[in-house]
Parts: sequence; structure tokens; C-alpha cells
Amino acid sequence: MNKKNEFGQSILEVVFSIGVIALVVTSSVILIVNSVGLKNKNLTRKKASDLAVLIVEDLVSEERNNKDEFWDLNYNPNVEKEDIFDYSVVYNGVSDEECTVSTCINAVITVDWGDDESLEVTRFFSR
Repeated sequence: MNKKNEFGQSILEVVFSIGVIALVVTSSVILIVNSVGLKNKNLTRKKASDLAVLIVEDLVSEERNNKDEFWDLNYNPNVEKEDIFDYSVVYNGVSDEECTVSTCINAVITVDWGDDESLEVTRFFSR
């Protein structure tokens, strides 16, 4: 029996195996990095949504407790926020056709963060 051809793996098989292992490891690392980035983005969006809810709750409380100041449309809620967020509240009038009571407004809350990321929430108030 001639065992000349059974000396182990050839260099071509070793290079191919290393290439397959490198491909699997690289794909796994890319998948992990992308999922962590997406998780961070979703967490930031949830925090922005929570901030918008706090602002709406503050507006509702102010409208119920300090009606005169609120309906002057100068009230801007002072809600604690993280440094990454910037928010604004804009009061928009509502046309007479859409409003059946004496005064109606839409409060538009815009929360901005990062590179052109924003969340907009609208709350309707009527007197």
C-alpha cells in the first residue's frame, strides 16, 4: 500500500478553511455591531417619546390648573431633559369650521436630537 498521497492537508485546503472562518467571523461582528447600533437608536427614540409625553402631561396640567396663563399661549413647559434633546412647543390656531367651541388650539411638540432626528406630537386643546 502506498501512503504517499495521505500526508495531511494541502496548502490550498488550509487557505480555503481560513477564508471561510474569516468570512463567518466578519459577518458575525458586522451583525453584532449593527444590532447594538439599532438598539441604541431605538432607546434614544423611546427617551424622546417619553420626553414628549412629559411635555403633553405638563401642558394638560397647566391648562387645567392655570387656565388664564395657558390660554395666553405664552406657556412653555419646563421639563427636565437629557443634554441630547432639544424641544419646542408651538401653538397653532384652529379654524372656526374645525372648532365648535369658542377657542381651540393645537399644541405641536417637537423633540429634536442627533443629526436631523426629530419626533413631533400634536395635542388638541379646546376651551
